[in-house]
Amino acid sequence: MKIICPIRPKNFDDFLSLIKKIDNRANIVEIWLDQVKDVDIFLENFKKFKKQNTTSIKFLSVCKQPEENGRFKGSDIDRIKILNQFIDASGDFVDVDITRNSESEIKKITPENLILSFHDFEKMPKSLNDIFDKMKKHNPTIYKFAVTTETKDDLKDFLNFIEDFPKEEKAIFTTMGKYGQLGREEIGKNSWGQFFALDKDSVTASGQQTL
Repeated sequence: MKIICPIRPKNFDDFLSLIKKIDNRANIVEIWLDQVKDVDIFLENFKKFKKQNTTSIKFLSVCKQPEENGRFKGSDIDRIKILNQFIDASGDFVDVDITRNSESEIKKITPENLILSFHDFEKMPKSLNDIFDKMKKHNPTIYKFAVTTETKDDLKDFLNFIEDFPKEEKAIFTTMGKYGQLGREEIGKNSWGQFFALDKDSVTASGQQTL
């Protein structure tokens, strides 16, 4: 299982400080670009950083809206443009939500760089198989499902979905809500990766444990 550590840097110096604190304890670092004050300058420096540093850590970026606990208020066109700029700056993956971006914009992301995700911050939906069918059209390199489990039945339903998920596909499964932490523990190695915050003050979702 890959260890994914989300960070929310304000600028490039902040990014370097956070990377130093992580210190190879994560396989993938998720950068919240919506928190960065000047994305263009950040990505210029990030590209130089990637050229000058040999590290086994992979880098993933997201650009989250306020309803996702982020700060990005632009259109999906603007968001996809920023994420493609990250890929051009030698980023490894971008996370794009299937319900918050149009199909035409999602298609602008190269599948090998695409983590296509679904988030529900309120409940455990009953239509995950239908959502998965829509996601398959884009042939992402990794799928991600993040749901809110408020009851034991919610968690049971999600675990059943994971059990039936095609084993040949790479997929990240994670839970939030009352049974968020228990869900992450139950999912364990059945998920390609799992999210761990750097520390208590850096938690980005309920149920998230720390490095």
